Amino acid sequence: PNGILFETNHKRKNGTIIPVEISAKLIKQGDEEILLAIIRDNTERKKLELDLILAKDKAEEMDRLKTTFLSNMSHELNTPMSGIIGFSELLLSEMDNKNHREMAKIIHNSGKRLNETLNSILDLSKIESQKLDLKISSIDLITMIKECKYVFSDSVNKKGLKFNILYDQEKVFIKSDQNIVHKILCSIIDNAVKYTNEGSVTINITENDKNAIIKVTDTGIGIPKENLNQIFEPFRQGSEGLNRKFEGMGLGLTITKKYVEILGGKLSIESEHGSGTAIEIILPKN
Repeated sequence: PNGILFETNHKRKNGTIIPVEISAKLIKQGDEEILLAIIRDNTERKKLELDLILAKDKAEEMDRLKTTFLSNMSHELNTPMSGIIGFSELLLSEMDNKNHREMAKIIHNSGKRLNETLNSILDLSKIESQKLDLKISSIDLITMIKECKYVFSDSVNKKGLKFNILYDQEKVFIKSDQNIVHKILCSIIDNAVKYTNEGSVTINITENDKNAIIKVTDTGIGIPKENLNQIFEPFRQGSEGLNRKFEGMGLGLTITKKYVEILGGKLSIESEHGSGTAIEIILPKN
């Protein structure tokens, strides 16, 4: 036989209890069978295991507290920010003085930027706390992408970019969460437009029996190869530090990838510094 291995507690002569590991095996010596047993003191290993469990529990608790804090902070700040944005819009509509209008515009744009940051933090905290309630409905991706294009039309026109939407079918339907799919598409298009100063942004939509495939290609600044592995980490960007060229907290691609995975899809990226970026999203039809 191969023998046995088990753990138990052993009482010492002084009355203290220690955890032990016992391995035992029958060995033949001629016509006799001898039981060979080895007893190991498991005290240190059990202590190490307990320390690891406690450290893991503490890390999970700290992560939960962080997520709760971020969620509460975002909610608390969202209410006053809505007031700032709303009243700055009202000021812009009623002011005639050019300097006053410029100041109101700065307040409005700064408020919108901060509000977008708060919403990103709130999205991330919802994902990490697994508090997402998916609402499944039928979605036409072609129509939704055209809606996203309209959102960024001002930036596209100001930069003089070509914006191409390519598709073989007039309609490409999937059954998914409309709000999350809209966030995914707008986030990818936003990135493409933001990091492209000249040239084009092209969206190609195809499908097969099981999936819809959206590929967004731009002629922008691209991402250095050494940064590609960390681009999906929270708060990381293609350019970092005080000399970074673009606004934002580095949450866009992190949240987008997590959303895609929640919907059962995949997101992949190809990029080279100075040569643009291609992001492919595969979403299941059902």
